[in-house]
Amino acid sequence: MDRSRRIGLPSADLSSGFTLIELVVVLAIVALATTLVAWSARPSPQQQLNREGARLAIWLEGHRAQARAANRPLQARVMATGVELIGSAPDPLRPEPSRPDRLTWLGPDTLPGSESLNLTLGPEPFLPSQQLVLVSARDASAQVRVWVSGVGPWKVAP
Repeated sequence: MDRSRRIGLPSADLSSGFTLIELVVVLAIVALATTLVAWSARPSPQQQLNREGARLAIWLEGHRAQARAANRPLQARVMATGVELIGSAPDPLRPEPSRPDRLTWLGPDTLPGSESLNLTLGPEPFLPSQQLVLVSARDASAQVRVWVSGVGPWKVAP
């Protein structure tokens, strides 16, 4: 007599269901597929530089507008770790946390094409023509140019 019948449990058909090995194989396949998708979703060095360039152009344009509004000269120094403002006097109308005076690169592979470069941001409405090239430490062919013609806003070009 079946043991489950002796105890009073309904009989179980052992041939139905999945074995432990089948479940482990399916989980391994799902884990491998997830890893491949996550790995391929990482941005390429060129995409990362494009994002850094757009972020830098917006940051420079915002500080250019502040320099013009306050009628104060302002420059930005480009370094290996990011960009920082030079000659920014504290603005009494804006609290310190809302005035980020430094922009750090999001990715550790982002490098400026030339270090110790100073960019003029104001207060004049017409800036000198300026440019900054960002390059990737992972891929030497990936680069993006952030530039201003002097009249319009800061722009990004791959």
